[in-house]
Amino acid sequence: MLQWYEYLIVFAVGGAVCMLGQILIITTKITTARILVLFEIIGVFLAAVGLFEPISNFAKAGINVPIIGFGASLAK
Repeated sequence: MLQWYEYLIVFAVGGAVCMLGQILIITTKITTARILVLFEIIGVFLAAVGLFEPISNFAKAGINVPIIGFGASLAK
């Protein structure tokens, strides 16, 4: 039962990241390339202030697989 809970958390966090990107595409005139760069900068910022690791321990692949995880790995 615990495994399904982890899958649900990963799906919810990854979906929230994708939903945020889609909302930015629909409601603003920001290009998709700039949104990708924004997500990378968010990942670098979260890693710099030490917030990425706790989020990563909770959300696992839900935050590591999207571009935010790439930005955090660049910060390391």
